[in-house]
Amino acid sequence: MAATDVDVANEALSKFGAGEIVTFDDATTLARALKRTYWRVVLGIMSSYDWSFLRVNMQLAQLADQPMPDNYLVEGWRFAYLLPPFGQGGILAAPFAYLANPNRQDELVHDFELQNGVVYCNEATLYADCLQAADPSQWPPYFRRAVVDSLAYELVMSVSGNSGLRDSLKLEAVGSPDEGGMGGSMGMARTADSRNDSSDTLGNASPLVDARWR
Repeated sequence: MAATDVDVANEALSKFGAGEIVTFDDATTLARALKRTYWRVVLGIMSSYDWSFLRVNMQLAQLADQPMPDNYLVEGWRFAYLLPPFGQGGILAAPFAYLANPNRQDELVHDFELQNGVVYCNEATLYADCLQAADPSQWPPYFRRAVVDSLAYELVMSVSGNSGLRDSLKLEAVGSPDEGGMGGSMGMARTADSRNDSSDTLGNASPLVDARWR
């Protein structure tokens, strides 16, 4: 059975013996704590690093803005494209790059303007290289462990009030203060992901693509 967000949440709770939830909407202290914390932690980790398994290339939807008589939009461009929503189920940050042709990764679109979630440019089609949120069924094991460990230390105080346990769980999740949050299972996840990273999201690697993702 594919992993779910509830599975991940319960795995985090099990690290300090807190029981389980059935859904995030349960009328329990555990569910309420998770509802406040889960997506903040998960989306925060997803957007904190250039995770290779979250990279996507997507075609953007062209908006049907009415051009002026000279075929330009009032903003001074020929075409307008809508970015997907940010956050859960959407993209995690503004795109890394724009392309008119996804098969020509060495030919980036440099002339564009981004306003309020709309990209203006002079390209008749537009693709974007993005990081997109993914559900737990798509997470590699190293990422799931990093999420579980971080959730556990974020939750333990609100659920059990045990500050000593929180300190040990935090050390396991992100390492010592000297490591700046890059130790523990989080640091191991980043190292594992960098080893898996081909910097070739579409099977068309190039020096420009490699440089863009670094």
